Amino acid sequence: MPATSVPAQLEPATRPRMVYTVAGDRLYLVGRLLIVLTILLIVVAEGIALFPVALTSPPLLLVLYAAVGVLLLSTLATFVPPLRGLVGVFAYLDILLIGAVSILAATLHPVLLMLYLLPVTFMAIRSGSGAGLGAAVLAVALMGGATFLAFTRSAQGAGVPPITELLLIAMQGGVLLLIPPLVNVLKEAWGSNNSTTLAGAQADVQAAQQAVEAYRARMHILFDVAKTLGDTMSGTKILDGMLENAHKLVPYDAAIALLPTGETAEVRVDAGYGLSIVDRGIVLTLDQNSVLVDAFSNEPRALFVENISAETALHRLNTPKTCQAAVIVPMHNSFEVYGLVLCMRREAQPFSPDEAKLIESLTIYATCALINAAMAEDLKQDRVNLSVAQERARHDLAREIHDGLAQKLAAIAMNIDFIKRMVQTNPPAAVKEMDRIGEMFRRANYDVRTLLGELKPTTLEQRGLPSATEELLERYRKQYPNMTFEYKAKNVSGLTLAPHDKSTLYNIIQESINNAIKHAEATNIEVRFEREGYRLSIAIQDNGKGFDVEKRQEEAKARGSHGLSNLKDRAAQVMVGDKSGTAEIHSAPGKGTTVLVRIPLEV
Repeated sequence: MPATSVPAQLEPATRPRMVYTVAGDRLYLVGRLLIVLTILLIVVAEGIALFPVALTSPPLLLVLYAAVGVLLLSTLATFVPPLRGLVGVFAYLDILLIGAVSILAATLHPVLLMLYLLPVTFMAIRSGSGAGLGAAVLAVALMGGATFLAFTRSAQGAGVPPITELLLIAMQGGVLLLIPPLVNVLKEAWGSNNSTTLAGAQADVQAAQQAVEAYRARMHILFDVAKTLGDTMSGTKILDGMLENAHKLVPYDAAIALLPTGETAEVRVDAGYGLSIVDRGIVLTLDQNSVLVDAFSNEPRALFVENISAETALHRLNTPKTCQAAVIVPMHNSFEVYGLVLCMRREAQPFSPDEAKLIESLTIYATCALINAAMAEDLKQDRVNLSVAQERARHDLAREIHDGLAQKLAAIAMNIDFIKRMVQTNPPAAVKEMDRIGEMFRRANYDVRTLLGELKPTTLEQRGLPSATEELLERYRKQYPNMTFEYKAKNVSGLTLAPHDKSTLYNIIQESINNAIKHAEATNIEVRFEREGYRLSIAIQDNGKGFDVEKRQEEAKARGSHGLSNLKDRAAQVMVGDKSGTAEIHSAPGKGTTVLVRIPLEV
């Protein structure tokens, strides 16, 4: 039980009564002190010495010290819980002491009537109207007796007060007798008001506790969702877990997650809660009048649907046919909508905006987890692509060395052995062979420099991508004299790119040219640079035989080759903010090939 709640064994009506009783007992000690001080003043007024005190002292002095004793004992009883039940007895003793003073004093002091009000009112409040009425009767009797004794001792007659005095005593006694029932009525009224106030306060406390518990449960669920989604790398598991946990916060009967397939106006049921088995994985086609299209195309916000079973875009699914009220929440970040979450109820009870916000908070978690999972998958694929690229680079390097440099060096070695024998028999011929070896050395040196330039072009680092591309084309002109290599540039002066981006684009250009040389049977290759605002376009175009792009991609996919897709993946690695580069391949049989790369530039 929470520490702020009232213990079950302490009833609401008992606890305030106990608090008021203790507080009233302590407050009445002040009233009792006033009684003692009043008796002290009367003793002094009677001319009685306060010291010494003995049993033979004047009775009025003994009453004073008795009142002091009652004050001390009642104080002890008030602050010691086991003795607290005696406090009411001391109130009756106060009445007796006041009556004794009234009887023993030489004159009847009017202030004594006021003193009777203190214990009578105290008993009526503390112990109820019955005890208060008993105290009032005792006070009236003592007050009446003291009045008769006072007139008996006086010289005004035979001890019978005049009618006016009798009426005054009767009125004073009536006032004392009215105090207990009046206090009881007021106490009941105050008690009723206090009970109502207390009940309202307890209801507020209970509501606050329920709100705290609901908030705590909500935070616990959100933490579990965040932890679960953070540990999950599967998109389907992420969405299934999110929908299951969302049901703990917002009651609904079924839910589905719709993700785009990549085709126009198509979505797939990727995950769900309370979903029919046959519905999972179904691809839906959205028409322009569908509310789902609005959820994808408009500003990301929750959409409320009164009757989801009437949505024609979902007619292929069994689950929505039994549902009515629904809410559509987009899975989005600041830039784009990744999918939709559709939560449904069989009843017509609509979802509230607060419920939609709770679902949206979980979809934000799920969207981040999906992005992280996609990034992790991309990173994994990038590592695979990097490994493949490194292996291909090693293979190409080995082939280049084997087909070119290694054969030239082997020929040089053979010619040197031949020259050794020729020097002794035919020195002039040996000199000519030495000239041939020198030419072979120069070609080998050129091949080495060309190879080094392709692997790590210094111009790329020092002068930028356009200049490095011009230098690359110049080497190709020397290597392939029967082909033409053209370079065109527009608005590229002052172009700055990150080192990694320059290397990536340089490799794309080089690979595209090599593919055109080896496979396209081209005679002309053109490389064009054009900067438009904050975008750079690079086109590598040849006049070769061309090919069917879709067919080539299917064939490559069938044999496990990723050449064309790797080109696009590498272009996508060039990023500025949330924007990434793209690569397109345009070709057709007999119409040549164009590789078009577009990348964002820094603002």
